[in-house]
Amino acid sequence: MDLNEDFKDFFEQYGDNIRFETGDIYRLDKKYINQFNGILCLQTLSWLPDYKEPVTQICGLGADWIAMSMLMYEGKINYNIQLENYESLTSAGDYTHSYYNIYSIPLMKEVFAKNGYSKFFYQKFEMDIDLPKPNHMDMGTYTIKTIDKERLQISGALLMPWYFIYAEK
Repeated sequence: MDLNEDFKDFFEQYGDNIRFETGDIYRLDKKYINQFNGILCLQTLSWLPDYKEPVTQICGLGADWIAMSMLMYEGKINYNIQLENYESLTSAGDYTHSYYNIYSIPLMKEVFAKNGYSKFFYQKFEMDIDLPKPNHMDMGTYTIKTIDKERLQISGALLMPWYFIYAEK
């Protein structure tokens, strides 16, 4: 798992009730089974090639609840988006490669149910500030307002439909 040190430092100031661990999301160590009340996974799965194996691994840890944020769609369609970003070259002069996958909420719910999480809730993230469009052609999140005054997040040419999900046994 990826662990942002600033995030860790912020939460650990609240005492001994919070512990952060890192590991390989595709091969989580069995020593972590039944060691956590809850698992929080923020802005990770959309940047992986697929979500099923990582979600199955996370569910296999046996936590009472799991909360995640990612790019999602309310229909039964997964969008597998792989970028070849020539605006952001590596030091060797090659393009950078990344994923911006958008996953189906109903299909995600099925994966959680198969892994023993019968309660499943989701909430669309509503942006409450305007973000200006960058003056470059690389990825970079900005907002536009719809006719209904909803703010849509866009990065490069991609719509960024952020959702929070919560699954519980």
